[in-house]
Amino acid sequence: MVVLAATPAPTMSDHSGPAQFSSSCTDQEYLVLRAREALARGDKWEAKTWMLTARAIFPDNFSIQFEAYTSEKEGGNIKESAKCLQSLFDKFPEEGKLVKEIEVIMEVLRNVTADQEVMENDKKFYVDMFEEITETGQKRMIICAAESAKDTLEHCKLMLILMKKFPSEIVTYGEKLIETINSVEKHELGASALPLNQFRKMLVVDILPIVLADEKLKINSKLLLKNLFKTQEFVLAYVNKTTSVSYEVKQPWLLLYQVLAGVGHSLGWSGLPPLPTNTSVIPVEEYLAHLAGLARVGITAPPDSAQGIQLYHTLACVVLHTVSQYTLVSREHSTVMVEAWVTHDTHGADREKSKRRKTQDDPSSSLPVLSHMNSSTIDPSTSMPTSSLLSTFQQVVSAWSLVTSSSSLESQLEGLVKQLSQSVGKLDMFTTFQIDYKLHTGQLRECLQDVRGVVADNSNKANTAWAALKLATVQYCLGDQRSAAQSVVDCVGALDTVGE
Repeated sequence: MVVLAATPAPTMSDHSGPAQFSSSCTDQEYLVLRAREALARGDKWEAKTWMLTARAIFPDNFSIQFEAYTSEKEGGNIKESAKCLQSLFDKFPEEGKLVKEIEVIMEVLRNVTADQEVMENDKKFYVDMFEEITETGQKRMIICAAESAKDTLEHCKLMLILMKKFPSEIVTYGEKLIETINSVEKHELGASALPLNQFRKMLVVDILPIVLADEKLKINSKLLLKNLFKTQEFVLAYVNKTTSVSYEVKQPWLLLYQVLAGVGHSLGWSGLPPLPTNTSVIPVEEYLAHLAGLARVGITAPPDSAQGIQLYHTLACVVLHTVSQYTLVSREHSTVMVEAWVTHDTHGADREKSKRRKTQDDPSSSLPVLSHMNSSTIDPSTSMPTSSLLSTFQQVVSAWSLVTSSSSLESQLEGLVKQLSQSVGKLDMFTTFQIDYKLHTGQLRECLQDVRGVVADNSNKANTAWAALKLATVQYCLGDQRSAAQSVVDCVGALDTVGE
């Protein structure tokens, strides 16, 4: 009899070396090991055969099914990987390894760009693989990942992926998503949160444009108007920010008009001018014409009527936009509106005429001519002034004239500005504009009172010279030349503080 020395039974190995087999292996482990050994030798077809056999014999074994998916993924087989992943999700949606794998896929989808060619190979693989999964499977995976998200912000990001990829789902989940992001902002930051937070940015920049673009969706009117205000708050805070934020918003005012258009469509408003799809130019003149027509019909309508609501909210957006733009352009040109003797060229006339507060050619117009550098509001070459400053001022004057045509509208706008000031900060631009508006329209006593209010507020040294010059202008117009001269002296004395 020959006695052979016993040797230790080999155990399973990992992917890094040749597989070893022993009688202690289970059937499942044996099949997996044979597949790994074949793959280590470079025989991918034998490895695939072993895995197919294992999957067929043990269809309900998660480890084997996940191993098959891993093998296909490592082999770069997009379609086969997609089939394996969908099969895994159908049978084992709550398995930890699978949940983590889906989280990785969702992370890639959130950051995917239009140009997939410049993506890293592994990320592009995930994107391409996900596209091979059936539409129903994709929806279920995204929704499942959103429901199991660790925080609400993550949940919202995943629901955005769902609605971007499948717009038909907006009707089902759109309104709920708006409510969710509203709730998390209030819960995390309180009712008086500053507008430029990450939740508001997601609401205004990402969620509202997508959800409100769906023409079939009808949302509660109270929720719509609440979020229109949140958008006004965000845009105004963004364009007037004094410190940097971690994100960039392109064309913030166009964003406001897009949200307004979505709100209007959902509430059944008619006549809103279409917004451009291939340019960033906002059709302000068309909006002003629309508002003028709306005012003729709805100016006497109760504020809570459908016409009153449409007029106020549309006008509020246009006023916020035009006042901000006028303020911006004025600063860019470093200009101050003053009363002046100005010479204007008439249509082809050889002589020049000097006339204080010369009116427009239209005899019914009592507004003075506006001039800036070589441009004026009676430029014969065009029906519109050539200066951006003049055209912007005329737009905001048209908008504000509608505001002042109704005590109800004026009261509502004053309330809006006051409410916005609480979260955005002091909105001096409205005071500055109203002074220019009253000077332009001849409301000199009211203008003088407003300017004196600015003079009394000496918190801003840069305003001292501006207020003194403006005060001199109004006093001169009122015939108080002595006071006007003193105000000019005060202005000159304050000039050295402007650059401080």
